[in-house]
Amino acid sequence: MKLEIEHLLPIGSRVLLKGSQKKVMIIGFFVAMKKEDKKEVYDYLGCLWPEGVIDSDKNIVFNKEDIEEVITKGVEDDEETTFKQRLADALLVTTKMDVTNVEDSSNNGNEVL
Repeated sequence: MKLEIEHLLPIGSRVLLKGSQKKVMIIGFFVAMKKEDKKEVYDYLGCLWPEGVIDSDKNIVFNKEDIEEVITKGVEDDEETTFKQRLADALLVTTKMDVTNVEDSSNNGNEVL
């Protein structure tokens, strides 16, 4: 299994989300958020633009399909490409560990750390 990173816009990209009039700047990737009793992983972490990060509670998580328009694309170079690949590889290992924990019934429903 390989996580798809080809569609990821680089850090610094500015986008307009569906149903929004305010621009958002991408500041992170693959953000895990706990919603009720399950963990959801989002493609992007963003902040309002031009305001930037004012308070971490104001950050925005969203997925590729939530983007209506790409306003400007951030810088892409070899370092950025290598970083995204390493991030995808690290998340793949984490995902495999999570699946193993779920499938291992010998832990009586307790999370294995």
